[in-house]
Amino acid sequence: MVHRLDKDTSGLIMIAKSDIMMNYLADTIKNREIDKYYLAIVN
Repeated sequence: MVHRLDKDTSGLIMIAKSDIMMNYLADTIKNREIDKYYLAIVN
């Protein structure tokens, strides 16, 4: 598993199929080249 979900959130989880992709995605997240977006739905 490449990353985890923050507490009390739901969404997609990235899972790498190879060590090369795992390292690439982990580095991309570490270097903040991937953004997280949160959507709050209230009524």
